[in-house]
Amino acid sequence: MDLWTESRGPVRATQRDVQKAGAINALLVHPIDVLPHQPGDPIRPFALGIFNEMRPLLKPEVGLTKLRRATAVYVRLKRYYFASAQPGAMRHDLAGAPV
Repeated sequence: MDLWTESRGPVRATQRDVQKAGAINALLVHPIDVLPHQPGDPIRPFALGIFNEMRPLLKPEVGLTKLRRATAVYVRLKRYYFASAQPGAMRHDLAGAPV
């Protein structure tokens, strides 16, 4: 197994990643910038506790379980893992800013 000892640059989203991110944004009153909006956008690891920041943005008619499931699907994507595993990887807030 080849361990990453230096960053390989941003991990870019595919169409599938964008669809999974879109499923999260569809549940919120407005899209969050930490998620990729089109293929080629960088995948940015979430800041710890970001789910609690997303909860107030949930559309009134949407249950919390749907948001949990959509978020779980996204963070289990292979490219999300790669983005998180890079040496020096930063976590990001809702606006996409490193924290």
